[in-house]
Amino acid sequence: MVHQYKNNGYNIVLDVNSGSVHVVDDMVYDIIEQYENHSLDEIIELLENKYPESDVREAYNEIEQLKEDGQLFTEDIYEPYIDSFKDRPTVVKALCLHIAHDCNLACKYCFAEEGEYHGKRSLMSTEVGKKAAEYMNAGKLVPDEVTIAIVKERLSKPDCANGYLLDGFPRTLVQADALKTLTNEISRPLTHVINLIADEDELINRIASRRVCPNTSCGASYNLVSKAPKVDGKCDLCGHDLILRDDDTPESFKVRLEAYKGKTYPLIEYYRQEGLLKEVDGLKAIDEVFASIVEVLEA
Repeated sequence: MVHQYKNNGYNIVLDVNSGSVHVVDDMVYDIIEQYENHSLDEIIELLENKYPESDVREAYNEIEQLKEDGQLFTEDIYEPYIDSFKDRPTVVKALCLHIAHDCNLACKYCFAEEGEYHGKRSLMSTEVGKKAAEYMNAGKLVPDEVTIAIVKERLSKPDCANGYLLDGFPRTLVQADALKTLTNEISRPLTHVINLIADEDELINRIASRRVCPNTSCGASYNLVSKAPKVDGKCDLCGHDLILRDDDTPESFKVRLEAYKGKTYPLIEYYRQEGLLKEVDGLKAIDEVFASIVEVLEA
């Protein structure tokens, strides 16, 4: 899938599946526009009044080389899996907070206003956006007050009126107190807090069994115990060698676990006192864990 657009005097070509961005001249831009639906001879005929044949042939060969190198008109490796994705239960896995929920590409599949789903374009307030950007540009962790402001702004949107899911937040007692205050202010308080129970040794084994595809256009994840690749050490989707991330070594995980015990573990008692805590066995099969969570939420 390729998107083309002109901006500030530049001809920009974006190859969605590889993530490659090309800035090209007018001739290459026009050839790419015709490339998928016409042969070289047809393109030469279509553009004969604009560009010399020899230049068109040379540019066409360069486009062919980019395609061969996986930087243009790249194959969508996920297309064969679309039908199976549709059969899965709908699960919200993450909450993405956008500084700017706006774009000039107008992709028809997008959930923003220009797409088929007709979501509303919107911008984070200038004040909150500037604060977050300042900290991120400086390479610092965004402080609690800025994070809380971002969460409050997002949870105040109409699409959260019937419910929302927070993952990875809050992580500290300070954040939990602030979250309680803000959700009460907007009349959208928490109703459930799910704590997945798991043995530490088992967690370490699971983490050490993780493997990920380093290919930036793929990024598939595996587990050598529960979701092993078909070919040992190779990604099922793109064939790249799988790697163990530095964060997934037993040593790294133990450091993260100690940080969790110091900062996040106290939230269990906090939400137990609030009467919101629900505990689920996280060592069961994925489908069983999911069913248990649904049962808790629907009780």
